[in-house]
Amino acid sequence: MLFIFKTLYCLILYNIILFSIKTKAEQDKIIRILIKKPDIENIQDLNEYNSIINNYLSELIANDTILSEYKVEYSYSHLNNIKNDYKIGKTEFILGSKYAKYLRGVVNDLDDPTNDIIILDNKILFSNVDFAQSHYVQHVFHYRNLYKKCMDLSNITSQYDLSYQNSDILNEGKFDGIQYGLPYEFDFDVFYYNSNNNNNGSINDLRSISPNDMDFRSNKIPNIKGLLSVALGDEDILLNEFMEYIHYMERLSTINEYLEEREEKNVESFETEDSDRFAIFNNDTLYDSFKHYLQRISGFDLSKTLEIDMEQALTSFLNNETPFFKGKGSYYNQIFINTINNNNFSLSLLPNNYTVTYKNYLVINNKSTKERKVLEKFAYLLTSEKMQYFRAKNFGNIPTFITKVLNLNQTENSISKSYCENNAEICKILFHLHSIPSEKLFMKNKYSATYTEIRLHMPHILKEFLNGTKDIDYLKEVIDNTINMKLLTVENIDMATIALYVVLALFVLSLTVVMVIVYQNRKHPYLKVISPSLCNLIIFGLIMNLIIPLFLTNIRSVLLCKTSFIFGVLSRNIVILPMFAIIFRIFYIYTNKSEVDFGAKLNNKRLFIYILIFLFVVFCYCIFTILSNEFYIVMEGNIIESRTIYCYHTGSSIHLNLTLIYYFSLFSTMLIMMIKSGKATKKHSEVNFIYIIVLLLLISFVVQMAIIFLPQKSFSFTFLVVCIIYMSSCALCVYLLVGSRLLYIFKHPISGEKEDFNFNNLYNIVEIADFVPLKNDGNNPYYVKDKLKNKNEYKHKKNKYSRSHSDNPDYIISNNPNNFFFNQSLNIISQHNQQNQKN
Repeated sequence: MLFIFKTLYCLILYNIILFSIKTKAEQDKIIRILIKKPDIENIQDLNEYNSIINNYLSELIANDTILSEYKVEYSYSHLNNIKNDYKIGKTEFILGSKYAKYLRGVVNDLDDPTNDIIILDNKILFSNVDFAQSHYVQHVFHYRNLYKKCMDLSNITSQYDLSYQNSDILNEGKFDGIQYGLPYEFDFDVFYYNSNNNNNGSINDLRSISPNDMDFRSNKIPNIKGLLSVALGDEDILLNEFMEYIHYMERLSTINEYLEEREEKNVESFETEDSDRFAIFNNDTLYDSFKHYLQRISGFDLSKTLEIDMEQALTSFLNNETPFFKGKGSYYNQIFINTINNNNFSLSLLPNNYTVTYKNYLVINNKSTKERKVLEKFAYLLTSEKMQYFRAKNFGNIPTFITKVLNLNQTENSISKSYCENNAEICKILFHLHSIPSEKLFMKNKYSATYTEIRLHMPHILKEFLNGTKDIDYLKEVIDNTINMKLLTVENIDMATIALYVVLALFVLSLTVVMVIVYQNRKHPYLKVISPSLCNLIIFGLIMNLIIPLFLTNIRSVLLCKTSFIFGVLSRNIVILPMFAIIFRIFYIYTNKSEVDFGAKLNNKRLFIYILIFLFVVFCYCIFTILSNEFYIVMEGNIIESRTIYCYHTGSSIHLNLTLIYYFSLFSTMLIMMIKSGKATKKHSEVNFIYIIVLLLLISFVVQMAIIFLPQKSFSFTFLVVCIIYMSSCALCVYLLVGSRLLYIFKHPISGEKEDFNFNNLYNIVEIADFVPLKNDGNNPYYVKDKLKNKNEYKHKKNKYSRSHSDNPDYIISNNPNNFFFNQSLNIISQHNQQNQKN
């Protein structure tokens, strides 16, 4: 019986293992493809979709022994939950929930190695990759360059013939010359209407709405309940509606030509673009007319219209509640022909034939575990001309290769001809369509906000304006923050900027004068004790720190970013290291026996060498950081409040931690040395050094944070105020360092004529370092035991010394170590007097 149970157990275990191996092998032969969930959920059944696609693919790969073992499996991208409300500074705002969840889902999908291929919109694929990326987007969604999570597809473009693709669309899948995405499908916005309802006149009126009808006193739009059914509850649709309406405005009729011209220019030339082209965004008429336009065409209260999704808008149109419906061109076959089976519906382009377009690209997950060659072959097959035509015929997708055909009669491509013969309405529109580059519409220059940030915030802001919860001024301020960015440049110089440079020059000149005065009085006994040369080095470092705020608002390239990094690190160390050296020298002197030694280790020249060596080490660290990390420029802040540029690098978090440890170590060590120095700390005003360090680091941090949140409109003036406070703090640091001593010198001048008294004659004023022994005897004067021991030793030496030389007082005076420099000074004065008597 036991044998039977063991046999059954082994068989069950064997079958489980065999089943697991078989299942894993089957799973390894499935290419998983993620697509975005359609706007209308019941538009397609995924199981049926997968079955039809795999049946056709099996025909294409029948002769390929490797690919024939594989199947594809389409599924929807995951929508990951994310907090809808987010707080920046004191401002709470709401993210575009649908887009935010989809974007977070895409990021997570690309981090999952089980996902092989993803179909992405080009606006997401290369989102947040402008000159200055949004640091806020990086922080919330945990990615910087989404395209770097995708595989390089340059092998496909070099090995396969892609001449059927539209070259412009194909190139939009590139970044820095590397092909990351292959064109997968194309779409655009159109008006739908029932051709049997005699709406031709109305559709022409709808398409000809212009800014001349801003008050809508004309009769072009019939006074009926709901002229156009549009899904304004969809954030993408609302934002696209706003962008398309901007193109209706006559004053922006040449914006496409303007954008095309800019594409041919160097990015640096963006800074001096004609701002008049964007003056329309400062006009209240644009926003008022847009609001009235939506109210007029929807026929409903906007608060209700802004809640309608795509499915509700379509249902309303099919129930004849509205004569027109705005949707994507692909709906023509997907819904009206294939699903409803009604060919009485027609479609028409939007006004002036301009529309927002949708371009989806196929990308391969860089973390996929499948063989690269297999993935590349499937990527080519799925975007091939035959497969695109197959999807168009069976599922209503619009292929990307049709956009290449400008005239159907001139093409010899049989597939393109076949498609246009069966889809004459679509091809007719494609031949007259003009694309609105929505991702570049608000891009005035390279400092304008990224499309990702616009897409996250603008729909909700537009809804607030249309609902009446926010006014026009609020919307205008947000759009101004989107287009422009606070930057101090020669091009936008104003009185506040001029005043800033004048104030900076005065502060620099004043501190330079202080350095000269310190140098002139370097041998004064009241100043010499704190090492004037090192104090001048500290003041020089503070002068360098005065310029740092200007660096923060003038970063125009990664090179300047790297330069500001080195400048900032060195300037702070030039302030702190000499302070450390001064405190260390005083600590070393007052915690050692007063035996004569010339203190070569601690004189100014030697300390200068030590500081220079340490600064060189710091400089090498900066160079290593620059070479081992990628530096990039980000936008701090947000379009709701304000934005400013800032430098980051891939090792910023490590650098921050190392910097905190470094400053904390220096600060702690200085504090310990000051405590152990006892009364000398108060005598030499060492505590001021701590005040200087704390004040400098604190005010530097406050200024960097304040720049981020300064208002856009009054940026120059508020930045001037912040800089004056910062410069005054640096001046206060100089006062804490040498100010009180210089005032004392001025108030108590040394009496006598200049020829009778010169600082060079102060031979008796020597470096306190001269009295520091080269070696410590190991006793700590601050322990009671060591104090008693030192006291007994001193008494013993004193008695011995008194007995042997009590009869020779001259010997006592001349050989006492503590009288060495006194004797030296007496000799020099004697020689000086003798010289005067001879003369």
